[in-house]
Amino acid sequence: MEINSLKTIFIFSLIIVAIGCEDKNKAFNTNNIDDLEYRLDSVANSFLKSNKVLGFSIAVQKSKESIYKKSFGFIDSSKTKPVTNDIGFPIASATKPIMAIVAVKMMEENLLDLDDKVIKYLPNFPKRKFSNQITIRHLLNHTSGIPDYTTYIDSLSLSGKNQITLNDYFDAIENQNHLFEPGSKFSYSNSGFVIVTEIMKKVSGLSFAELIEKYIKNDLSFPTIDAYYNDLKKSKTTQIFELSESIYLKSFLNEMTYIEGDGGISSSASDLAKFIYSANSGLIIPKEKLNEMIKPSHLSSGIFFDYGLGFRTGYLEGHKVYGHTGGHKTRWCVMSHFPDDDLSIAVVVNTYSTPSNALNIFGAIAGECLDIKLKELYDQNRPIENIESFIGDYIRPTDTKTRFMKIVKYTDDKHLYRKRSDSDSRGERLYHIEKNAFAPESAPMDRLIFETDKNGNVLYFKEYYNGLFIGIRDKKLN
Repeated sequence: MEINSLKTIFIFSLIIVAIGCEDKNKAFNTNNIDDLEYRLDSVANSFLKSNKVLGFSIAVQKSKESIYKKSFGFIDSSKTKPVTNDIGFPIASATKPIMAIVAVKMMEENLLDLDDKVIKYLPNFPKRKFSNQITIRHLLNHTSGIPDYTTYIDSLSLSGKNQITLNDYFDAIENQNHLFEPGSKFSYSNSGFVIVTEIMKKVSGLSFAELIEKYIKNDLSFPTIDAYYNDLKKSKTTQIFELSESIYLKSFLNEMTYIEGDGGISSSASDLAKFIYSANSGLIIPKEKLNEMIKPSHLSSGIFFDYGLGFRTGYLEGHKVYGHTGGHKTRWCVMSHFPDDDLSIAVVVNTYSTPSNALNIFGAIAGECLDIKLKELYDQNRPIENIESFIGDYIRPTDTKTRFMKIVKYTDDKHLYRKRSDSDSRGERLYHIEKNAFAPESAPMDRLIFETDKNGNVLYFKEYYNGLFIGIRDKKLN
């Protein structure tokens, strides 16, 4: 996330939300739909008028009822083809919870077990340290330690290789160090979901598109949910565009049609909202199975983290939420459900490298639906106890020796700041919200939540984007 580039448009959207909320103190309810529609239109149009996004769709579902379903902008750079509600958008990593549900349904058919070892199904899996310990569960909750394939495989694709094979993914894994012992740390890995999908294809005898058809679309009507390479053949599909100096260029990402499992699905916003509501309601898998999928996972050290089996989870200003994001440099899809509010929200955009991305639009839309007083977050003036304990270097398993996150304090400011270790900037101010929770200035519904030992020493922080868990950064010991 490019912090400074996001700030202007996101703060503007917060002003829209704050103004709307000042006179609307009632909690969200379906009797106030006309007013809600006006406020959601205002939010959407503020993003559209920024000229930083070519096209996007928003869907909100309350219980069984679709209460907001609108599209904005265009699906072509010449701006002649408007986005409509039945347009399919590439959803990138929001594919992951869908494929995790397929895995759980196949488990119910006794085709696989989540605690089976990967080598049981893929005996040619690279023989590296810990290879014989990795389970399907490790792959689904990103604790396998398998390195990400993206740099290696993407370079093969861009160099002209027409067909990416399973052996190419194995080469990507073979040519990198295993990050950690399985189950000991969290590290988001696209490779894990590629491997899970290959296992499911092998044991079922089905293709990626056929898995979606059998285990997802056969249960309920989701007409736009499909493999992206199938959707590209249809007229009601948008490609991804890159915003470059106010010009929308077709992205190289459209050529990556080999992606299956970690991404590779396209859908409309309305079908995504319907899908995650249906999953929560027990219409796709039994409710008890879904509850298992959205439970926090734990590491071998006993640390719990808010990523279940294919689902990011967390709390957005006190509202429990689960779902997933998808994108590249910026997010172009958010699919979410708020179970205590019986509310589903999906946002899809066709533009990346933009501050008007799906995550920011989602935050503003959720703020309206849940009556979140965003401006109040800036009014916090809480003192920070033991402030020195937060200062230090924080690392993820994929960080390098020269690139990691720092938490710093300046003598001329009472706030903490976060910054990249290789950046000369001052960094971004953090607002102290409560106890060990902080909100970054550019995105006040994001959170950094620090965890301490019994003596008050900071051990790590967990990071959340608009309520959804992103990752863990361990504090480096001096």
